[in-house]
Order: sequence, then C-alpha cells, then structure tokens
Amino acid sequence: DLSGLFGNEKHSDVVFGIRGHQFKAHKNILSARSSVFSEMFQHEGLEASHQINIQDIDPEVFQEVLRFIYTGHVPSTKMDALGLGLLAAGEKYLLKSLKNACEKHLVNSLSAENCVEFLVVAKSHSADYLKKNALDFLRRFSREVKATDAW
Repeated sequence: DLSGLFGNEKHSDVVFGIRGHQFKAHKNILSARSSVFSEMFQHEGLEASHQINIQDIDPEVFQEVLRFIYTGHVPSTKMDALGLGLLAAGEKYLLKSLKNACEKHLVNSLSAENCVEFLVVAKSHSADYLKKNALDFLRRFSREVKATDAW
C-alpha cells in the first residue's frame, strides 16, 4: 500500500514545479507507474536534478495525478471538477487506468450541455469509450444537444 507515501515528503527525491506550486514525490514510484515519468527521470541532465518544472498542466490536476499514482483512486468530487483535465493527463503520462476511470466517470455525467465538449475532448485524447457513448447520447438526444450554445 503506497497511499501512506502520497504527500509524504520523507525520502522524496524529486520536486515538481507546477505554475508556482511544488509537489514532492518519489522517482521510483512514479517510474513504476508511468513510462513517461521513467523516461523523464532518465533524460540526460534530469536524472541528477531534483526539480522538474511543468507548465502545461493545472496544479490541482497534477496533485490528483499523483494521488492516483500512489493510491489508485481519485475522489469523486475531484473527478467531477477535474475529469477532463485528468483524462488529458492520463493520456499524457500513459496512465491507462486513470484514463479509463475518467472516461467512465465522464460517460456517467453526459448531458446535452456537455456532449459536444466531451466529443471534442474524446477525439483529441483518443478516448474511444467516451466518444462512443457521447455519439450514442447525441443520436438519442439530438434535439436537446442541438439546442445548446455548444452546438
């Protein structure tokens, strides 16, 4: 059980700088869960570095990515608020189980108001399950979806 290490600075050996926020983590755990992190840490110059700056992700999303890596779970309230960002992060960091969890959560929250946005995101992040379900929703509720500003 690695959940006790989430947010625990003891023995942490890397710091991520995300838009003014800092997150301490453990390279070996991140490397074991994500080949992207593994390659990042092996990249020339980064292996010795203890600070990695990433600007293309929201700090709150990154915190939940770390939570997922350590615990295998994202609280549903966080998934509600950050699901699209977490889906993108799951794709970026090759965290298939995070991506799958996000797709399932987003499918359960499909509505006329978010159907178009979910379709766009699904296409850009190769989220086939979300895409299929959003298209099915669009077929069943086309009148309602077409009446939204997003259409």
